[in-house]
Amino acid sequence: MRPFLRHCTRVQECNNSQELIFKALDEYQVIIISASWIAYFNQDKFMDTVFETVQSLADDGKLIILLGKAPVHQDYDRLCQEKAISFPRMICEYPDKPLSMAILDSNEKLQEFASQHQNVEYYDFNKFLCPNGYCSVYDENGYPLYYDDQHLSLDGSWRLGKQIYEKVGVPYPFTLISNWSE
Repeated sequence: MRPFLRHCTRVQECNNSQELIFKALDEYQVIIISASWIAYFNQDKFMDTVFETVQSLADDGKLIILLGKAPVHQDYDRLCQEKAISFPRMICEYPDKPLSMAILDSNEKLQEFASQHQNVEYYDFNKFLCPNGYCSVYDENGYPLYYDDQHLSLDGSWRLGKQIYEKVGVPYPFTLISNWSE
C-alpha cells in the first residue's frame, strides 16, 4: 500500500486512483510535482504522507523534482480589461507585492526535505516571478503571466521559461533529466 492511502476519506475512490496513478508513474524515471502546498501543509499530517510517498518513489530510483509554490495574487482577474469595457469604473490594477510568509514557509520546508533526501530536488521559480522581492502578475514586458489568482497561464509559463532560459540556461535540477536512468 502506498503511504497516501491512509489519509483518504473515500477509500474506494482512492484505491482506484492510486492504482491508476502509480501504474502510470512506474513508466517514468523523472517526476515533477507542483501543488498548492500551503493548503496541504495546513492539513494535519498530510505533508508527512506526501513526503513518505515522494521518498518511496525516490527509493525506487526515480528523480523527484518538487516545485515551490508560486505567488498568489488575490482578486486577479485575467478578463478584467474586457469586463471594464462594459463596467468602466472597474479597477484592473494589480500592484506588485512581497511573497507571502505562508508561501515562503512552505517552500522552505520543501527545500529542506529535498536537501535531506537522495533523488529528491527542489526548484523555485519565484526568484524570477518576484525580482527584488516583489511579485507581479505581469512579466518584465508587461504581459500577464497568470490564468487566475494562483496559476500561471500556459502562455505565461512559456514566457517565464524562455526568460529563465535566456538568463541562466537550463536550471539545475532540470539538467539532471536528460541523464537520469535506473
